[in-house]
Amino acid sequence: MSKIRHDLVRTWAVRLQRGAVLADQGFGWGQLIYAASGVARVTAAQSQWALPPGRALWSPPGVRHRVRCVTALDLHALYFSPPSLPELP
Repeated sequence: MSKIRHDLVRTWAVRLQRGAVLADQGFGWGQLIYAASGVARVTAAQSQWALPPGRALWSPPGVRHRVRCVTALDLHALYFSPPSLPELP
């Protein structure tokens, strides 16, 4: 079994309460944001997306975004460093 290289991929999981906001996300890494349960609203520039349970949203490296919890939320994220992303948008 291969090991995860933490210099290329990182993980994060958190349980957030309704109304919580993760502001100004969007480090230099790409981020796959997944709602395991609950609903989030993700805003980037002039766009907004609803993130219902069981759905994920891709945020490319460097795209600043904000996550607002519409309900209590179990949020999981995978972060990918730019060298690990061949030609993703």
